[in-house]
Amino acid sequence: MIGNPPWNRMKLQQVEWFATRRPEIAHAVRAADRKRMIADPRRRGDPLDAEFQRADERAGRAARVARTGGDYPLLASGDVNVMTNDSGRFRRRDELEETEGAWPVGGNRFDSPAGVWLPLYEGKMMQAFDHRAASVVTDPGRLHRPAQPEAATPEQHGDPAWLPVPQYWVAASACGWPPDTGWVLGFKEITSPTNVRTFIAALLPAVGFGNKIPILRPEPPSAANGCSPRT
Repeated sequence: MIGNPPWNRMKLQQVEWFATRRPEIAHAVRAADRKRMIADPRRRGDPLDAEFQRADERAGRAARVARTGGDYPLLASGDVNVMTNDSGRFRRRDELEETEGAWPVGGNRFDSPAGVWLPLYEGKMMQAFDHRAASVVTDPGRLHRPAQPEAATPEQHGDPAWLPVPQYWVAASACGWPPDTGWVLGFKEITSPTNVRTFIAALLPAVGFGNKIPILRPEPPSAANGCSPRT
């Protein structure tokens, strides 16, 4: 049998576990926020924490048995989601303005005493040859996938100054772009199992990217062949 990640994970799913026990934790959009909220009952001596720890330990033991018992030699050895793991670096607009003291400087960018913040592009924001396909809107009432795309209108597409609004911004210093990088080639990584489609790619501004937009960086000019960057 061939599994389809992430559905074959042996891991306690925090959202589902807290959905009926502590809904406000389940509805946290960012993993970093959920982790902080899960830690709160421990400090308050909430009995729910002990129940969660037992469930988490049971899931961990089951995963160790599956990985080391020899019955599942092709079982994955890890559970990595880069975007989720980095979510502590993300800031909503209200957090930028209220916590970071940031102000808009144009181009969906913010400046702050700590530095520049770039929009974080997600796969739902782009389409074929279109880096302005949709903004991201969040519905806190949705337990799964609360952030959804809001397609650009014809009027917005007709305005060359319009830019899609992201869900988050990320510090430019965390993105590692060379100063002269103006664009990158990105493509959608996944789709729904009900969809049939071809490769979807677009030229995108050098901003922050979630793990659902793999990117191809342009190569620097080679001094050996005398090439120079084009603008």
